Amino acid sequence: MRVIGGKYRGKKLLSANSDLLKPSSGFLKETLFNIINHHYKNFLVNQNFLDVFAGTGAVALEAYSRGAKSITLVEKHPLHCDLIKKNLNNIKHLLICNNFLNTTAPFFKQRFNLVYLDPPYKLNLLPQSLEHLLNLNILNSPALIVTESQKNTFNLEMLNKHVTNSLLNNLSLNLNKIIGIKELHFFKYEKL
Repeated sequence: MRVIGGKYRGKKLLSANSDLLKPSSGFLKETLFNIINHHYKNFLVNQNFLDVFAGTGAVALEAYSRGAKSITLVEKHPLHCDLIKKNLNNIKHLLICNNFLNTTAPFFKQRFNLVYLDPPYKLNLLPQSLEHLLNLNILNSPALIVTESQKNTFNLEMLNKHVTNSLLNNLSLNLNKIIGIKELHFFKYEKL
């Protein structure tokens, strides 16, 4: 695993054999950041980036390498937190080693323009995590939220069942992109 673009291009990243870890492939990261560069560049360059369920920290480091002003990562597993610390050695970041669903706004030192939300697929936490993110009130307006799920397992109907209508009024699904067995969902957040 390595950084594939920007000023840290080629930097090798550590990973671990863990059933709970599903590192993002180079192809997925390349697709993600190509879409952001072509459609949502204002949300990345010189902006605050939040990586939730950060795993190895690879996506946050990729964002920083490509111009994000700051990166904040949330990961609850101690082994993964150790990996993030090693992978982001000498790079300024905020790491919150806690269950995201138990976090409150004071954990976060700033507001965010771009969020990458990639919960474990098997636990079906995406709707609940997205609702928690919106309830924290830590997003700038407008902001971009990118979620990752297993292909064809997440849709707006599922989201409507789990998220209160008043929160959904601020969210619009702009784009879905299937990449192998994974699917990226690009939501624009704009407070009305």
